[in-house]
Amino acid sequence: MTALIVIERGRLWAPVRVTQTATRVEPEVEGLVPGQSYSRMSLLWSSLLVSSNDSATALAIDAGGGSLSRFYAQMNAKARSLGMMRTTYASASGLNDTRNLSTALDQAILARAALTNPTFARIVATRVHRTSWPPPTYAKIWVNHNKMLMTTPGTYGVKTGWTTKAGGCLIVAERRGGHAVIGVILDSPSIWVDGPALIDKAFAQISR
Repeated sequence: MTALIVIERGRLWAPVRVTQTATRVEPEVEGLVPGQSYSRMSLLWSSLLVSSNDSATALAIDAGGGSLSRFYAQMNAKARSLGMMRTTYASASGLNDTRNLSTALDQAILARAALTNPTFARIVATRVHRTSWPPPTYAKIWVNHNKMLMTTPGTYGVKTGWTTKAGGCLIVAERRGGHAVIGVILDSPSIWVDGPALIDKAFAQISR
């Protein structure tokens, strides 16, 4: 949801100046430097490919005009507009697993809507992305955390996730034989076993 709102806002090469708040999040983190500026596009790649929570938070502060609470209000308004009636956002990255709540169905609704956006779809379908980075790093290479992009032909997204309460989570989108399926796994001890099994079951239902 953070990525979708940021992309729809536009001006993706505009700089985002990182605040101390953005850097005070738990891992996974990109290692953003307070006071340094990064493009919105770079932070999107970082958030979506390698789940960098500091990048997601920096984007949220930027899009919320300096306020995370204002951004959460945008997230919740967008969720309602999409028909996500059992979702409440209280985190730009999903780390808050006490007040940040959703369901598998709502996440499938979100994924379907987000994948209609060409920029979002291109990013989450990318296996490896190289980008320039402020010195002294100069360049970074991100490898998508979604292993099914590498192991399962036809996979074109979407995102992994994990928190203590939510457990292992995966949204995966796959095409086979002219059909497309979005599967959502929540609280899984093994997303790389359960994800493919869910998608196989879905395509088996289609072929009946």
